[in-house]
Amino acid sequence: MKRKIIKMIWFCFVFLCLLCLFGRLVRPARMLDVAIENYHAAYEGIYELEPDSLDVVFAGSSHVFCSVSPEDIFESQGIASYVLATSCQKVWQSYYYLKDVFQRQRPKVVALDAFMCLDAGAQTEAFNREAIDPMKLSSIKLEAIKTAVHNNPDQEDFLSYVFPVIRYHDRWESLEESDFLWFLNDVHSQTKGYIPRMAVTSAVFNENDYINASPAEWNETCREYLLKIKELCDENHAELILAKFPTCLWNGASALTMQNFAAEAGIRYLDFCADEELRQAVNIDWSVETLDEGNHLNYDGSMKVTRFMGQYLKNHYHFTDKREDPRYKSWREDYIYYKRCIDHYKICTEEELSKLADLITDDYAVVISVGSVNADMMAAEDKAALERMRIGEEQIAEAQAGGNLTILQNGRVIYQSFHDAQAEWNDVMDGNRWRIQSVRNEDGNMFSCLINEKEKVSGSGAVRMVIWDQKIRKYVGYKEFTF
Repeated sequence: MKRKIIKMIWFCFVFLCLLCLFGRLVRPARMLDVAIENYHAAYEGIYELEPDSLDVVFAGSSHVFCSVSPEDIFESQGIASYVLATSCQKVWQSYYYLKDVFQRQRPKVVALDAFMCLDAGAQTEAFNREAIDPMKLSSIKLEAIKTAVHNNPDQEDFLSYVFPVIRYHDRWESLEESDFLWFLNDVHSQTKGYIPRMAVTSAVFNENDYINASPAEWNETCREYLLKIKELCDENHAELILAKFPTCLWNGASALTMQNFAAEAGIRYLDFCADEELRQAVNIDWSVETLDEGNHLNYDGSMKVTRFMGQYLKNHYHFTDKREDPRYKSWREDYIYYKRCIDHYKICTEEELSKLADLITDDYAVVISVGSVNADMMAAEDKAALERMRIGEEQIAEAQAGGNLTILQNGRVIYQSFHDAQAEWNDVMDGNRWRIQSVRNEDGNMFSCLINEKEKVSGSGAVRMVIWDQKIRKYVGYKEFTF
């Protein structure tokens, strides 16, 4: 009898584990146009950090993960921080996030963005899922689930948060390779919760919104959770900062309400929208440093806020510089990887050959094949770009007769062929097997490239390029240009 009970317990345990694993697999991923691949691990990455390794935690809405880069703060100041932000994060969600964090970390400073601190409306299921699903199952997560269900009982189901497979079981038929890659990937966040975004859609910031404003209506539920966050920080010997990172969606009424509350509660308050001195200190150019008409900052805007916050934290608090600490070696490695991802994004989205050539430095390997090109029809800057890549007008003319390849590594030509009907290169570069072919046939000049039997590209444009990052040994992308 005892043996049967033990078997039954083991069966239930294994079954529940499988439910949890399958739930993570079918859980939908956010689809954003971002410059870092593993941004899905933005929250989960905090669980893999060493206990008591963080100095600062940033929390709040998407204005935080679009404004502050912990890796850049670490690189410039040696301060270890993390962004725990989700879209439209309610103040009660911030409370449970911080409660969860304090189980493993002892940050000296918690910076909470104020944007959602006055919003007491029921959260949508989508934003609740984004916030709660990544949390590890614990009593704190169960409290967060109860609050979500209590606030929106008609649309939320407690058990489906504990076992997400209940909610997403019908996705199994539509799973794609990206879902399995995300599932099999680790939960390491190279950017420590920051999500760099590169788009530009200009806006106009209206300073008049902050002149002669009256306080907004205060919600007691929001006030209650803000005071609970203050108490939670006090109990854990962390100073709470209220901040409003730059956005055109804030207003003078909300700013004045938060300013009055912060003064009453004895909380430091930084408002990069209402405070003219802070506005000038970060100096956001709203014509080019916002990605969506003033709602969020893009990468360039976030670098300004990040530089300010890094210096501010250094000037107002005492932190040990951790840049030379061997325990933080991975932070330096993550910084290099993340910055290369920024460079990759710029390369992959650049549409002008002349500008692309400036982005491809000597630590990239480049495969180039020229198709049907009339050099006389090319702009001077495009011809100059090809010349920098060792392809002059003479080579362009020769390319019309057959297949051709130029391969650059470390800024040097390691292979070049412009004379044969078919040009091929099968060799090992950076520990990877390359199979490249350029051939002229009745359909024109055809090009193909296969790396480790995985990354496969082909094309027939005027200029075809495969770009490989030698620094971190990573495929960057394929570019094709016509003239």
